[in-house]
Amino acid sequence: MTDLFQNPKIKSTMSKTSKMPLELGSALSIDREPVNDPEIRTQALEAIYLISLQVRGSKSLYHPSVHVIRRMIETVLLWPCLNSDSVSKAQHGCIDCLALMICAELQAEEDFIPKRTSVVRKKGNSVVSYVINQFFNDKESTSTPELGDESIVAVPLSFRVCMGNVLISAFQKISESCKKQFAEVIPSVLHSVKFEKKSDIIAACIQVLFSAVYHLRSAVLPYASDLLKVSLKALRKKSDKLSFLFHKQELQWMKVMNSELNHEMECLKNENEQLIKQLENSKALNNLQQRNFIEEIQKGELKWET
Repeated sequence: MTDLFQNPKIKSTMSKTSKMPLELGSALSIDREPVNDPEIRTQALEAIYLISLQVRGSKSLYHPSVHVIRRMIETVLLWPCLNSDSVSKAQHGCIDCLALMICAELQAEEDFIPKRTSVVRKKGNSVVSYVINQFFNDKESTSTPELGDESIVAVPLSFRVCMGNVLISAFQKISESCKKQFAEVIPSVLHSVKFEKKSDIIAACIQVLFSAVYHLRSAVLPYASDLLKVSLKALRKKSDKLSFLFHKQELQWMKVMNSELNHEMECLKNENEQLIKQLENSKALNNLQQRNFIEEIQKGELKWET
């Protein structure tokens, strides 16, 4: 088995990582050949995840080894599911790692870039655009992340589902200041779910929408009308086969609608309370304007309310 450090395409990148924590060396020393030991896989993932936690923020976006970490994460997510707890934990760690990278990317733009590009239209090495494009990929093939050479192979369905889970994890972790910007992915999910034919991806899209509504809260209000329309349309559809999956999707759409309606009711309640306060203030001001203070002072009738 050939050591990863011997790969000529990433040797130059590895030479710039001397200041990175030691965990990175452990993670990058995993062989390119398939590794059957789940413990080694988990160890590699944990190291990558630790690096992401240590350098997250704007620094993690510009470090020369970030693209290597992303490729390794992608490779782990492409591992076949072996019903192994160790492999499952490793893949969950990868999902959280990509989610943290999304949060760091959006936060960096929020802090340093006055005029931001829509998260859906980002180009280059954007983690957000990468995850979205992989999740919505409707082609038969794409570039695989195998370290070294890129080739064209079919995209596993499980990999697309993992990308949906990355978005869900990012919704849970995103900071308050970035919620409005991150909510821009909602129209793309709504568009995708209309034309998606694979039931697993449809279910993943529904879960992404529910997570967005639940965690982004008021940031999804600009898309509330479209969310309700798509939800109602999905619930009206009649299935020739009343399968368990169809009923499960119905329940998921109802959860999306319920969460969206709850947020709207909460917003309406807050607006109603503000209107009542404004009305009371306006009434009090109107009463003051109608009083003749000079006459009351002359008659000694003015009383200060405490």
